[in-house]
Amino acid sequence: MARWWAAVQHKPRPAPTPVPPTAPVTTPGVSEDRIHIVEKGDTWWGIAEEHGLSVPELLALNDAAVGDILDIGDRINVAPDPDPVPGAAVPDGQGGGGTLASLIAALLRAFRRT
Repeated sequence: MARWWAAVQHKPRPAPTPVPPTAPVTTPGVSEDRIHIVEKGDTWWGIAEEHGLSVPELLALNDAAVGDILDIGDRINVAPDPDPVPGAAVPDGQGGGGTLASLIAALLRAFRRT
């Protein structure tokens, strides 16, 4: 019995199977320069400062509120949606900056100009 146990203990283990790399996750229609991927230690304040925004602007861009928690890997918008062409009709659900966050960001830009 001892020989059998010794043989089991010294059995070579198979080599691990390599995992192929996966393609990065992208959001259709969103430029990567408008996205910040949260890393360990990131805060709303730090991300806002890094991208030249105020914390309220950053929160508005992300439909977030004071006290919302950031998780590592979260994709944070750091620039508003591009403004649609003036006078162009954009069907519902087809983008064009019609989200609440983009509307708030547009209002903030308008107030800065005055």
